[in-house]
Amino acid sequence: MPRLTRLYDLAIRLLTRERTWRGALLRQLAPKEGESILDVGCGTGSFAIMLKRAAPGARIVGLDPDPAVLAIAAAKARAAGVEIEWREGRHHIFCLILQ
Repeated sequence: MPRLTRLYDLAIRLLTRERTWRGALLRQLAPKEGESILDVGCGTGSFAIMLKRAAPGARIVGLDPDPAVLAIAAAKARAAGVEIEWREGRHHIFCLILQ
C-alpha cells in the first residue's frame, strides 16, 4: 500500500476542516431510510460510514478507483459495524438526477 494511502485520513483531518464540512454536507443531504446513495470518490469511506449511520436503512455504495483505499474503507466499515457496498471503478459515466 502506498505511503500516501496510509496517511490519507490523518492528512484530511489535519489539513481540512473535516468535521465541519462533512457535517454540513450530511445535514444538507439529509439521507433517508430506503434511499440509495452513491459516494463517488469515496476514498477511505469516512463519509459513506457517516451516511450509513445517519440512515441505517439506506443503501450506500462507495466507489473509488484505488483498491488500497477501498480495503481501508471496508475495514473501517467493519469496525464501525455498518454494511456498505464498495466498488472499484474507473472511467465510468454517471447520469445523476439532482433535485
